[in-house]
Amino acid sequence: MGSWRCGASPQYSRRAGRGIRYQGEVGVGTAFGVGSNAYDRFVLETVHGVRIGPRLFVGLGVAWNYYSARGDMPDDSFREYTDGGRSFVPIFADMKIYFLDRRISPYLKVDIGYGIHKHGGIYTAPAVGVKFGLGSVLALNIDFGFQVQQQTAPDTSSGLGGIVLRAGLSF
Repeated sequence: MGSWRCGASPQYSRRAGRGIRYQGEVGVGTAFGVGSNAYDRFVLETVHGVRIGPRLFVGLGVAWNYYSARGDMPDDSFREYTDGGRSFVPIFADMKIYFLDRRISPYLKVDIGYGIHKHGGIYTAPAVGVKFGLGSVLALNIDFGFQVQQQTAPDTSSGLGGIVLRAGLSF
């Protein structure tokens, strides 16, 4: 009978996705702003954690979200709204549930954390995606979801929402 411990025997480790093992991820994407604060953004992130069996991943991540004003939103108003800063740095917990124990598997993920900025706040990013296995450990991940970065100031709180398309590698 198999074990769920780190450092399992070589024979046990050869069974893809079994046990507990390290998993790292890097990703890049874009978010199209929606709502009253519709600012597009470039997304770069890395997540590191553990894969528990073939269907669960939990980890901690950090991202860099660089915001830009749309054509109908003057650059000056964006600077005023974000108090001069264009970047948020979310630090978050990440959880993924893979639906299949196969090379190609749909998954559901959620990131929850805090975006660091002068007026930072709660960060959430639920998504659905597909993992395409490229080898015994390497995989291409493509997901589609929603990202909300709360922005707090002494008098107000608002959210920067966006529809996100992201691609990355897990290893």
